[in-house]
Amino acid sequence: MTKINFPHLGTIYTPILKNFFENLGCEVILPPKSTIKTIQKGSEVSPKLMCVPFKWNTGNYIESLEKHKDLTLVQYHSCGSCKFHTYYLTQTTILKELGYKFKGIYPIRAKWILNDLNKITKANYFKIINSARKTLKEIKHAEKEHFKSEGDIKIGVCGEIFTILNSDCNLNLFRKLKERNCYVETKLLLSNFIKEAIFRKKTFNKEIRAKAKKLFPEKLGGHGFFSIESMLYFIKMNFDGVVFVRPLSCSSEIAVEPIINSLKKEHKMPLLTLNFDETTSEINLDNRIEAFVETIKMKNEN
Repeated sequence: MTKINFPHLGTIYTPILKNFFENLGCEVILPPKSTIKTIQKGSEVSPKLMCVPFKWNTGNYIESLEKHKDLTLVQYHSCGSCKFHTYYLTQTTILKELGYKFKGIYPIRAKWILNDLNKITKANYFKIINSARKTLKEIKHAEKEHFKSEGDIKIGVCGEIFTILNSDCNLNLFRKLKERNCYVETKLLLSNFIKEAIFRKKTFNKEIRAKAKKLFPEKLGGHGFFSIESMLYFIKMNFDGVVFVRPLSCSSEIAVEPIINSLKKEHKMPLLTLNFDETTSEINLDNRIEAFVETIKMKNEN
């Protein structure tokens, strides 16, 4: 039986992905719960300009390999132009130099996902497809429950997917906004990511996509272009404010930040840009969110 290990992807998605691999006949050994020590361990061995998700993922692998040997480490591979597509190669080198014993980091590529899952799990295509359909339904149901929100202030969240979906990384950003009577919405859900990356179905309509392409016609990796689309969507739907979530050293989000800021000025949309890394202070985050929400309240009252 193949012993599978993969990095945490937030509180709602990790157990669902665990069940997916177990249904394919694998033994799943998850990393210990992510803490500040996790990203610190990853940061100590990561290249200086690598982004925050890389550091979290590397920390997850290290904490897993400290307790287990001969694991099959798996990781989604976008096949895109973002630094994300180099993760598994760089991490393999780092972990081997540190002396850890593992079978390798196996990429699950968007273009060849069935073949890659077949090679890793040894399950046949029919079983993989059936399990994937069931898993996608579970993901959508979990998202409806987890991201369900009510409040007098409508806040949209855009930015980089790992930082948005991983509450350990964003220090429970969504919960903090909801506690301040905010309705919170993000279009960067795992179900939408799967729809776009694997099934080539677009989250936003043609009008929004056309406007986004006019603003940024060049090809861009990561979710930078998606952030522009999200910003246009939140403006169109008359949201009260937008939170732009960015892990430090994320080149995609850095590239689109001037466009996000210009849209903010043009449409007078309150915008809070949040950078996350291993030094992010939760107290500072709480203060910035509080000030942002209060500013919106005063704006709405006038």
